[in-house]
This record gives sequence, C-alpha cells and structure tokens, in this order.
Amino acid sequence: GGKSWGTLAFWALICGTIWQIGVYIWYISLSMTSISGNTAVFQSAPAFVYLFSVIFLGEKFSPVKTAGVIVSQVGVLMVTLYGTTDEGRARGESPLGYVLV
Repeated sequence: GGKSWGTLAFWALICGTIWQIGVYIWYISLSMTSISGNTAVFQSAPAFVYLFSVIFLGEKFSPVKTAGVIVSQVGVLMVTLYGTTDEGRARGESPLGYVLV
C-alpha cells in the first residue's frame, strides 16, 4: 500500500509552489506596511485557525477561546491602524499591504 513516489512528488510540488507564492506575497507586503503592523497581522493566523476549526472541523465553540480571539484581533487592529508614525505614512504605507499579509 501507500502512495507512489510520483504521487508524493506531485503533491510536494503543488504544496511547495502554493507556499512559495504566499511567502512572495508576504515579502511584497513588507514595503507597504510598518514592521509592527505586518508582524501583528501575520501573527494573527491562530485566530483564523480557531474560526475554521469551529466551522469545518466541528470543534466545540468556547466562550473563553472566542474572547481570547476577539481581544487579540482588537490588538492587531490597534497596531495596524494606530501604530503607524508620520514617517511611516510618508513612506507610503498602504492598506493593500495589510491585505497582502
């Protein structure tokens, strides 16, 4: 049993390509965002993992986890909206950069 090497290589190529596209888009976003804002948005991924695990995997809804996600996302929002200095705005930070993260 098991998968053939050709099948494994095919899926490794597909997954590796998708991963590299994501990394490249993140790299592009660095020139459009502040470092603090970019890092905050990038590190908010666990909130999406929790959301998708409830929706797609049927994980039980937890008020404590949900409160934690809300608090963390408010922090991300504060850093991205109010963490930009005048120098950062002059440098050309853009909302598109935060979407690309």
